[in-house]
Amino acid sequence: MATARADVADAAPNADVVIVWSAEPAPVVTARIGDAARRAGAAMIDISPALIAPADARALVTRGIDAYNALEFDAALTALDAAASIVDQTGAALVDAATLGDLFLYRALTHTQRGEDSRAWDDFIAAAGVDPTRVLDPAGFPPRAVERFAQARAQISATPRGRVKLVGPPGCRVTIELPA
Repeated sequence: MATARADVADAAPNADVVIVWSAEPAPVVTARIGDAARRAGAAMIDISPALIAPADARALVTRGIDAYNALEFDAALTALDAAASIVDQTGAALVDAATLGDLFLYRALTHTQRGEDSRAWDDFIAAAGVDPTRVLDPAGFPPRAVERFAQARAQISATPRGRVKLVGPPGCRVTIELPA
């Protein structure tokens, strides 16, 4: 004869379960799936990864410039290198052209102060490529830096330009967003 135990529950499910996973945030789609699940008497579980905001390099650029101006070149390079790493990882998300230009310019200036001329040159070229119209004020920058940046601007200006042809499948609209 079997005896029933009071501490064992009947584990039969009361509802079906819908599990949602999306790599990209899709709140409208997820809400619609949840509504449909509830109407059908099912429960929805969203196991999508949490949205991670892209890292913002702007504060690091500001910190690097402040450290450079305080003659703290190691701290400046640390902050500017960290900002450059974020720019590389995010494609410069959240960074406007002026901040991007400052990143490379001040990193070039920092390398110059540390006697790292080849590394400085690469960053002067990058800064001039971001803003080839920028001119450094001799009252605010060392003469050697003003001269090297002018040389980088001249090299960028002499660089031949290319053309880009965008082709998409029929019915596809291709959009290019240019900075203002």
